[in-house]
Amino acid sequence: MIIKYGYIYMCVLMSVTIVTCDNKGKCDYREIKTLSETSCTNCKINDFVKCPQNTTQLTSLEGIKGCHYELYLSDVLTVPMIGCSHACEKTQQVYDCCHGYWGPQCDECPGGHETPCNGHGQCNETIKGTGLCQCDAGWSGYACEFCIDPDIGGDQCKTDSIDSVADICKNFTCPNNSECVSIDNEAICSCKWPYIEHDETVANSTKDIVCEEIDRCKLPPYCDGNATCEESTQTDSIDKTCTCNHGYNGDGYICVPIDPCQSNNGGCDVTTSTCLYLEPGKSKCECKNGYEFSNTSTGSCELINSCITQNITCDGKATCITLSPDETICQCPDGYEGDGQNCYGNIVQTIKDLNAHDPILEGQFTFILKALQKYYYTELTEHASFTMFVPVDEGFRTVDNPDFQAWLNDEVRVKQIIRQHIIVGEFKADNLTDADFVTLQGTSAVLNTNRRNEFRFRLRGDNRKGKILKMDIIATNGMIHVIDKLLVNDPNTLLHRQKTVYENLINIHSMLKIFIDSLGTEIKDILINDNVTLFAPSNRYFILPAEAEDYIKSPQGQEKLKILVLNHIFAGRVEITDLLNKGTITSLANITNEISVIPGGRIKLNGHSSILQADMTTSNGYIQDLNGLLITSTMSVYPDRCENDTSGQGPGCCAGFFGPDCQMCPGGWTNPCNGHGTCDDGISGTGECSCYPQFTGVSCGDCIKNRWGPNCTQDVIEVLGEKKMCNFEEIMR
Repeated sequence: MIIKYGYIYMCVLMSVTIVTCDNKGKCDYREIKTLSETSCTNCKINDFVKCPQNTTQLTSLEGIKGCHYELYLSDVLTVPMIGCSHACEKTQQVYDCCHGYWGPQCDECPGGHETPCNGHGQCNETIKGTGLCQCDAGWSGYACEFCIDPDIGGDQCKTDSIDSVADICKNFTCPNNSECVSIDNEAICSCKWPYIEHDETVANSTKDIVCEEIDRCKLPPYCDGNATCEESTQTDSIDKTCTCNHGYNGDGYICVPIDPCQSNNGGCDVTTSTCLYLEPGKSKCECKNGYEFSNTSTGSCELINSCITQNITCDGKATCITLSPDETICQCPDGYEGDGQNCYGNIVQTIKDLNAHDPILEGQFTFILKALQKYYYTELTEHASFTMFVPVDEGFRTVDNPDFQAWLNDEVRVKQIIRQHIIVGEFKADNLTDADFVTLQGTSAVLNTNRRNEFRFRLRGDNRKGKILKMDIIATNGMIHVIDKLLVNDPNTLLHRQKTVYENLINIHSMLKIFIDSLGTEIKDILINDNVTLFAPSNRYFILPAEAEDYIKSPQGQEKLKILVLNHIFAGRVEITDLLNKGTITSLANITNEISVIPGGRIKLNGHSSILQADMTTSNGYIQDLNGLLITSTMSVYPDRCENDTSGQGPGCCAGFFGPDCQMCPGGWTNPCNGHGTCDDGISGTGECSCYPQFTGVSCGDCIKNRWGPNCTQDVIEVLGEKKMCNFEEIMR
């Protein structure tokens, strides 16, 4: 069973209690309980969502976690999210007909409810039945009232018969319309069918009989009182025709009133009205409870607007809709989520609502709304999820330019400051207190409480603090905390905005530039063209795997170096928020890099390189400052694959590498087995080291027993019970 309450619910029958029949042939099946779940939604929003009317909510707070829903960020953009729902229970009454009754109106079966079908058949009963009789063998008729086979019908089918004896009546003559019959071995005249003795018949005479035609409609089997009888025109037949009158149904011998309500609800709309039986063949429509006539001439009914009559109160942004007489819903407008009693918009919408309607904060977000509308509207409406510290207008006194419009015109600076007030992820204030987290800009931040239990937001490296005026404000794509101060400290690294990405590779990114320059002009040309983004590891984090640096600097490693550098370059202006709705991003090396967000808001690529400073703006694109190289499991910076395998059998692994994946031999590929043995390398190799005699260990890095020294040439001897390490040549002297 599926029930719709504005949401869709999966229902399970729990219990049934049968109640006795009423005098109209109906009985109830009570306590049919159905379990359902509300629509899956954001968990923090679900705390305020209620089950539909006429249901009982079984869960509380955030409800049942783990369901999935799609967060609609725009007409073409949705983000899959993990959310919550509530369990609901509804008890319903379902009616059925008692034994001997049929159809939606529970009319009696032909023959009566005590002996349906006269006890000679089965009535198609129940509320979904047709009321027709399926007669037993040997019986027929609308109510199985006729016996058609005496051998089967038994005693109920026996009739009296008139015996005749031909010999007795052989010379006996009777008047017209009569015949000779033998009764007690005496010949007498008896009227033929369909004639009957008239009152003029002479008493005590066996021949003087007057026969007159009888009314066959007055003889059994009798027509029903609500039927019309017509005699047969055949004089030698006892046939007559019984036809039910208008408004009745049956075979003429049994006629029952036609209840128009039993067929198609009498033409009444089953949803909005009920059919009322008036007399045989006549009915009328009556509006159900909660409905009223919309057109009295046609009998059409329409739903009464309970939103008005019951004075339903919804969220100021929601619309009340009457679903049924017992149910109304409040529907949030497009772009908002919630149950209608509470409607939640995205972060920008929520700030607008606070600015327009909040009794305390009304009119205090003029400046931040102008900044967001101009520079960060898309980022905060079409991405998820964020926690934002939103400053009130008074807090903009901290901006370094007293002219707000002049400050607002500095796009790069304003965007940077906005990012310093945003954390990736949804966090209540309690969850951030004294925890390590970073802003979307990459700046470390902290949230502390003072002795008055006031929450204060601070960027590390800056003593200014923003006191939280109102916290834990819910938005569909995040959480808002209102603060009293705009925090404006600069990040550690500022670039020259008028220079290209390539020209800005100085100071902290100079090592990357050295490698780019070693590849000629190909990479440089990419980085001076328009619309390019470079994920650049700073010098202190430009750390290559062991033994790889010398190789990629060599002529033989130039191709590997090119792939490595191209994997840090991406087409277009890739802002940090562009990463949040993606699971991966593909570089110009055509390599897929994985994106993830770790607790505290830090964005990582490939699970190990984090963005330290975001959206560093240049004249032709962005630089994203990293704390590590972008190396994936599908990449290699070693000379691991060669055109000819070490066995000389075609493409495979180079010397010092082994197996189908060309893994590095123990001890390193430049000095396999630490130079103290040979590695089973090649694409079919096992990577095992065969150590020289005086060495042992997985990579031949240990001396065998009783040997020591760099080349394991010195012996361990025992002197006066103590083991001493000696040079054998010195002992011989």
